[in-house]
Amino acid sequence: MSRPGKYQCTVITPLLDSDVIVRETYLSIEKQLNAQVCWLVKNSAEDLSGALDFLKHHPHIQYVERADSCLYDGINQALALADSDFYVVLGAGDQLAQNAVSVVSACIEQLTTLDALFFAARRYPKDKSFLPRPEYLNVTMSTPHPGAVLKVDKSLQIGGYDVRYRIAADYDHISRYTQAFPACGKNDFVLTHYLGGGLSEARVLEGFIETYLVRLRVWNETPASAALALRQLLDTSFDKLTVPL
Repeated sequence: MSRPGKYQCTVITPLLDSDVIVRETYLSIEKQLNAQVCWLVKNSAEDLSGALDFLKHHPHIQYVERADSCLYDGINQALALADSDFYVVLGAGDQLAQNAVSVVSACIEQLTTLDALFFAARRYPKDKSFLPRPEYLNVTMSTPHPGAVLKVDKSLQIGGYDVRYRIAADYDHISRYTQAFPACGKNDFVLTHYLGGGLSEARVLEGFIETYLVRLRVWNETPASAALALRQLLDTSFDKLTVPL
């Protein structure tokens, strides 16, 4: 059963303190918005400079300024406001792929029994060139949300995004979501190109910490078993890593 709403899908972008990098996102999405897909931009601060005025006059962009406690609280607020059945989170600076909206709409119409659709996502560094070793993206656990099209009501049913996390609440949420609602589909279409600052040992370790937290909080593993699983992954993923886990 679809959630009653004006739109089929909402693209949610949370902003922290009037993040003007969102213009890159706007340029990729603005011409794709239509009567089925809207863009909800949730800003945690008031835009006193008027730098984001370009977001405020599009018929299918909902711009909201409201204080929140953290990034994930901002996403939860946006979920409560979303007027659609499905949603996807797109970070400020991330770019929606060409024809993404039409592909998502077609899939949603054809796969009416599914609770989630997982598309591909491609990471690019700030210089806009694609990383030469895309296989590392699976290892570093870069954010899964750019490719996840979830149902608004289902995410709200499981309490939204856990605001106890400083990072990794998207891993936690998608883990809990697929446990509760396992009817999920997969499509290899690259839905988004998401912004990254380049791979580093620090980012790799951050990815393993994210994974460790989710194993403990969602999958109820013991600290020892979670650490062992990460150690095994680390040993098979990299030839050298100078910073110890």
